[in-house]
Amino acid sequence: MARPLRAPRTLPALMAAVVAGAGLSCALFGPKVESACRHGMPEGAYVLHADDVVVEGGYVAGAREGVFRFQTQGGARLAEIPYVGGRRDGVIRIWYQPEPKLAGPERRRLEAEVDGGIWDGASRYWYDDGRPRAEYIYVQGVLVGARAWNGEGDPVAAEEAEALARADRVSDEQYLGVLEDLLRVNAPRCGR
Repeated sequence: MARPLRAPRTLPALMAAVVAGAGLSCALFGPKVESACRHGMPEGAYVLHADDVVVEGGYVAGAREGVFRFQTQGGARLAEIPYVGGRRDGVIRIWYQPEPKLAGPERRRLEAEVDGGIWDGASRYWYDDGRPRAEYIYVQGVLVGARAWNGEGDPVAAEEAEALARADRVSDEQYLGVLEDLLRVNAPRCGR
């Protein structure tokens, strides 16, 4: 019997807990932010150490620029968000939360194309065992195609794939929002 198709429990809820935990410990001990400022704005390399999360990225003229990499203190990748002029632009990558007791390769969860902050292009998802879970196509933020596979690898009906696409999009935006809130709260301090 085929397992029902559902969005996997993944990093969004776990990362929210990590960030909430980081907020508590950071309130007591403070996060470590390494950055520079120029003319009162963030400029250059940025590194954040907050609880179990390390973020590396950069700023140009006060805006996020290039790929911001989120990882555990142990080096396991959590997410990569590319920016151009402070807006998401490029291929967003998200990995499944590493399991502390399991050694093995990192497990990708999502690769999604964005252009100027808008979902535009292919969004590909994988189950935590590496098998394809779904592929969606967006044109300027509008879903125009959806394919998905159940836990046994069988294709699901178009309506079910489209419903999963909508649920994934909400979950992904929430998760990216949590990561970007972490950056916002721990932005370089450049007093004028």
